Amino acid sequence: MLQLLTGSSSALVIPSASRVHGALSWFKNAQARLILTAIDQEKSTAQQTVISFRDNATEYYDRDFDSRFLQGFAPQFYSVAGSEILSTNTLPDFTGRKYIQLGFAGNGSGNYNISLSRNDLTGINGIYLVDEQEGNVADLIRTPVYNFRSSAGDNPSRFKLLLTQNPEVTPDAKAVFSVYVSDGVIYLTSLANNDREFRISDVTGRLLTHGHTRGKNLLSVNARNYPRGLYIVAIDDGEYFQKEKFLLN
Repeated sequence: MLQLLTGSSSALVIPSASRVHGALSWFKNAQARLILTAIDQEKSTAQQTVISFRDNATEYYDRDFDSRFLQGFAPQFYSVAGSEILSTNTLPDFTGRKYIQLGFAGNGSGNYNISLSRNDLTGINGIYLVDEQEGNVADLIRTPVYNFRSSAGDNPSRFKLLLTQNPEVTPDAKAVFSVYVSDGVIYLTSLANNDREFRISDVTGRLLTHGHTRGKNLLSVNARNYPRGLYIVAIDDGEYFQKEKFLLN
């Protein structure tokens, strides 16, 4: 990939003796990946973002594996790695659950969708798109297209991608609850539509807050006034009880 800077007088010259490929395998042919596509339904433009995993990758920008996002005429759609926004994001292998921050900004239209265009990753049992703005958790394996509206001023960090490896973390099972923290807000995600009671406490057992999900797939709790530290959230629907630990920092 080359980036052309307008007005630059620089030239790129590759000597004949140097016009050979290195030993590194071609990424697009060698690597299993997951591709999400954001589509502007009114202007018929689209932008893809690619997620992949390698045991020698990091959580940040990897020069050998990743590519930075360059804006065009389509909706802006990318993943976030530290301070970088990427069109291809290669991450280290994981176990259990993995949340990946996505970024989205519209291009003047109102109606969009995000679809699962490709997935040949092995060992991934669940692919879920979390929409914090609308409070939705979309199962992209069951329904590969998620429709939504966007307007100027929307939070570009409204979407997260949740990948799961545990067989029990599926829409048909009880263990469909997980928690993550973003910008001082605790988000409780659930793929079940039944009402569940939740309780948040610190590690000493002191109860900080409690309530009910009331069938919502995504619930937020403002924790900006909570001290930094380790917390526990417990959720109970009368038949199934689950606990998750999370860190506020």
